[in-house]
Amino acid sequence: MIQRYKNIPDTFINFDISPFVNTIGEYDSVQFTLKHAGKFPFDVAYLADQLSIYPKAKHKIPSFTGVYSIFTPQSYEQSSSEKLALFKASLVSGTNMLDLSGGLGVDDWAFSKSFKKVVSLDIDAELNKIVRNNFLKIGSTNIERLDADAYHFVDNNVNIFDWMYMDADRRNAEKRTYALADTEPNIFSIKDKLFEFTSNILLKVSPMLDVHALINELKHVAAIWVVSSKNEVKEILIHISKEKLNSQNESSHAAKIIMHAVDVTETENTHFQLPYSAMQTEPTYANDGLWFYEPALSLIKSNLAPAYLKKYSISQVGKHSIFGVSNVQVPDFFGRAFQLYESFVFSKGRLKTYLANNNITKANIAKRNFPMEVTEIKKLTGLKDGGEQYLFFTTDEQGEKRVFHVGKDNGR
Repeated sequence: MIQRYKNIPDTFINFDISPFVNTIGEYDSVQFTLKHAGKFPFDVAYLADQLSIYPKAKHKIPSFTGVYSIFTPQSYEQSSSEKLALFKASLVSGTNMLDLSGGLGVDDWAFSKSFKKVVSLDIDAELNKIVRNNFLKIGSTNIERLDADAYHFVDNNVNIFDWMYMDADRRNAEKRTYALADTEPNIFSIKDKLFEFTSNILLKVSPMLDVHALINELKHVAAIWVVSSKNEVKEILIHISKEKLNSQNESSHAAKIIMHAVDVTETENTHFQLPYSAMQTEPTYANDGLWFYEPALSLIKSNLAPAYLKKYSISQVGKHSIFGVSNVQVPDFFGRAFQLYESFVFSKGRLKTYLANNNITKANIAKRNFPMEVTEIKKLTGLKDGGEQYLFFTTDEQGEKRVFHVGKDNGR
């Protein structure tokens, strides 16, 4: 935490920042700090931070910037975007919810639309002063933010909650960690206690974690959502159910888990789901066709991609190369679809000859399960980034390194 945010003056919390952030294009935060030092009843660096944050925040959390909320740099960076927070809120509902890791409160704001009351905890009392003031500005009067440690609250709680949400802080004192057992609050140490006053836990974890490992570690999982935005995986959400806790047959329980892949946008969400038991499928393999498909990253991360490709009769290039080919165009494919111009076995000489014969000097390059890095391929070929041509490098089911030249139109 930045030192000055350990004691935030009320004069700043209650300050009207609108004249400054409304004309944000006129300010350079460093120059602003130098020019206006000593002119406000608080450290001008607080205001300079808002000038740095607001250009991004207007897109990420527009409801908050629309009422001129105040943010700390760390709480802003760790906060959910509004669209992801609202997606989470669409998964749950009830009378009351407990959030064990409140942070900036964007998730609380979204949950407050699905519950009559949200109780939110954070150990940072200074941040909580800002958050309470932001909630007043935005009109979220059914959220109670407490200065509380999750463990202490859980040990002393006597209230019942319909749902409990936890976004464990992945940043410890020394480094960022992605191991579930190293996060705070630690779900393993408090899960049984939580089930004394809730039947449903929604847990957000790092997208770096392995989905299958999560099922084995956590057990009693009802559903998992791998959530992306603009095809970048942002988070994994896990519904842990008390009902599943009472299941005696773990293998039978795992088969009933529902796996979801979701891409969230401002206008609509793309979604595919299957029971865990239906995910194991035997693909067909091919390395040529009229159309080339790259499944969305949420499909790949959730391990739903093979089943999704098979549903639409798309052959995989290889077991560990999740690209697909088909002679049929699939409308509204969940991912990227291209016309396939050429597929050939990779060699350095053949690639250079092909590029020269087709006058390709610029291309978008991607690779999966291929020994060379994209930077090495660019160095080898001299290709520049961009343009209308796409080159995918991978390894097919026969173990051969292969190049796919594809595009989004009828020409080359």
